[in-house]
Amino acid sequence: MESLFFFLLFLGLGIATYAFRKSKLNVTIDPKGQYGPEIRQRQMLSTATGFLAPAFIVVAFLILGIASFVTIEPGEVGIKILFGETDPDVLASGFHVINPLMTVVRMDSRTQA
Repeated sequence: MESLFFFLLFLGLGIATYAFRKSKLNVTIDPKGQYGPEIRQRQMLSTATGFLAPAFIVVAFLILGIASFVTIEPGEVGIKILFGETDPDVLASGFHVINPLMTVVRMDSRTQA
């Protein structure tokens, strides 16, 4: 579930950064026809956000992709839990692709002496 939080966090940062970059700034031109310091500062911010917006979005989807995979070690089983309800199917040992919203609880299945 925490991976979903980070996915939404980075996706929101990417969208907000992109929207900030596309927003318009009302700037007046001085009598000599030159822009004031605020437009130069805005251009520098626009350049920086041009790199940050795609980076945030890529990181968000990487987090979502990583959260979609789980490895169950030998001697364990995985119990899938989605919104507090358990799935009757268990995950055997190995590599599995799961719903990123799902939580997997690992339990030992070895015989205890």
